[in-house]
Amino acid sequence: MAAKLRPEPFIPSNLPAFLSSDLGITNWSPLDHGGHSFVLKITTSPSSTSSTPTISVLKIFRFHLRPCRDSPTTTTSTDPYHYYNLESAAYSRLKASHLTGTTVPEIYGVVHITPEHERHLAVNQGMKSLAGMRRHFRELTVVGLWMEYVPGMRLLPRDAGRWAEELRAGLVMIHAAGVVQGDINWRNIVVGGEEGSERGVVWVDFSTAGVRGEEEGDKEWDEREGERGGWELGG
Repeated sequence: MAAKLRPEPFIPSNLPAFLSSDLGITNWSPLDHGGHSFVLKITTSPSSTSSTPTISVLKIFRFHLRPCRDSPTTTTSTDPYHYYNLESAAYSRLKASHLTGTTVPEIYGVVHITPEHERHLAVNQGMKSLAGMRRHFRELTVVGLWMEYVPGMRLLPRDAGRWAEELRAGLVMIHAAGVVQGDINWRNIVVGGEEGSERGVVWVDFSTAGVRGEEEGDKEWDEREGERGGWELGG
């Protein structure tokens, strides 16, 4: 009987890969813990990051659990790297289309979390569920994406009218790059708020994105866009 292959995270060819110990992280600050990931603002030592800003974001992905037979789910995927693979593929496509650093955050690379950092996060950052994932996936590497920290605020519904044109323009560019955001929601839009910054709205969170296949025709892609990329903002 052939041994079962261990799942491996997909590493896009245009995204460099690092160990978390390579980054020279000196401080971790939780920003948001969602159903698919843990998002932290990190401080890194300048000597370890070359031209990368010392303040950035590390988004660590939860393993995707096999859906229960009787539970409703938006995906039937059994790949533990499902959420990571979707977001890394989306950022790879957006980077190739020169949208990172403008319409979406700049992406610096893929990060493999070392066991030492995994333990630190579980014990010192209150991320006990990170350790809990090990009950299901004892041997797999925890991975994340290292990206730009965008100072600002989440878009509020009352301000949507002011930014409507830029919101639509950004979404059109993202779709033209072959990516459907997948979760058009207020919490996934940041309005740049740094003094003197000309940055407007920035779309974030592509862990449920749709990415156009290399051989996917216009008709098939248009249908998928219609199914997953409706404009109306959710609650």
